[in-house]
Amino acid sequence: MQGNCLDPPHVPCFIAQFVNSFHSQNLGISIGVGTEIPLRWKVPWPDCIKVNFDGTTFPKGLELGARVVARDASGACVAWLSRRFNMLGDVEIAEAMAAREVIHLSLQRGRSSIIIKGDCATLIHKLQASEQDLSVVGPVIISIWELASCFCSRSFQFVKQSCNVVAHYLAQVARSSAEGGHDAPPAVASLVNADISRE
Repeated sequence: MQGNCLDPPHVPCFIAQFVNSFHSQNLGISIGVGTEIPLRWKVPWPDCIKVNFDGTTFPKGLELGARVVARDASGACVAWLSRRFNMLGDVEIAEAMAAREVIHLSLQRGRSSIIIKGDCATLIHKLQASEQDLSVVGPVIISIWELASCFCSRSFQFVKQSCNVVAHYLAQVARSSAEGGHDAPPAVASLVNADISRE
């Protein structure tokens, strides 16, 4: 390798990382005072999987819930998951458990790149940080980082709840301890289609 040239095997990974960086840096562009860009779900690029997650706590405080929906470059739901954990914790812990489920689910999809989106700003900030988090959620974050390193390109991004509708819906309606699959349930499928139609 001479100068800044890349070896051919490294080119796909470099391209994925460059595109990922470009998208991340251009999400918050302002187009004028008092003008707000509508926030909608956007499809990822080819060979990339975009996964939205949401965590929740249940009334008795003895369970946490994790809800995940994964979509490909066509906007189609390629996998979804709903799980309950018999453990104590606050909303941030629930969100972190959901984020870890994102990685487990996505590793089964065989894609080289992943975009992970959640509506818990504090957790996303910790996942984006380079230093270790010393709070109670720290060990889960380390686990997420280790799993995410299996992807050529990965990105943790904050998204408002208005763009996290499908995962949030799953978080509210899930009843069993574990369920999931490739095809979304009818109610979820309608939300996925609504997201795509708004693009």
